[in-house]
Amino acid sequence: MKYLVLLMLNSEIVLAAGSGHGSPMDLLPSAVNVLILSSLIIFGLRGKLSTFFTAKSTSITEMLESASAKAKEAEMMMEMNKKKMDGAAAEIAQKKSDATETIASFEKEYKAEVELRVSKMKEDAGQKIEAEKVEMLSELNATLLDEVIAKAKSQIKSDSKLGDNAAKNLIQGLQ
Repeated sequence: MKYLVLLMLNSEIVLAAGSGHGSPMDLLPSAVNVLILSSLIIFGLRGKLSTFFTAKSTSITEMLESASAKAKEAEMMMEMNKKKMDGAAAEIAQKKSDATETIASFEKEYKAEVELRVSKMKEDAGQKIEAEKVEMLSELNATLLDEVIAKAKSQIKSDSKLGDNAAKNLIQGLQ
C-alpha cells in the first residue's frame, strides 16, 4: 500500500492540475458528473432509504410510546408509594394502639387467671389442711384410746377385784 501511494505521488497524475491556472468553467464537467452520480444513487436507493427511515420512525415512535407508558406507570407507582408513606404514620399509630389494647386485654385475662388459680390453691390448701386435721385427730383419738386401754389393762391386772367385775360385765354384755 505504501508503495502504491509513493508511486502515485511521483507520477504525473499529481500534476494533472496543470500549471495552476484554471477557471471556474473547468469545474463544470466535474459538477455534472457529481450531479448525475448523486441522482443515480438517490433514485437507486430511494426505496431502501424510504423503508429504512420508515422503520426507524416506527421504531422511535414505539420506543417513545413505551417510554411514555413506563413513565406513567412509574408516576403511578410513585404516587402509590407516596400515599403509603403518608399513611405510614397513621398505620404505625393504629398498630401501637392495637398492641396496647392487646397487652391490656392480655394483662386483664392473665390477672383473672392468676386470681382464679390463687383461689383454687387456697381452696385446695384449706381442704388439705382439713384432711390433715381430721387425720391427726383420728391418730390422736387412736393414741388416746390405746393409752386409756393400756391404763385400764394395767389397773385391771393390778387389782383382781376389778378384773373379776370386768369379766362379769363382759359376759353379761355378750349374752
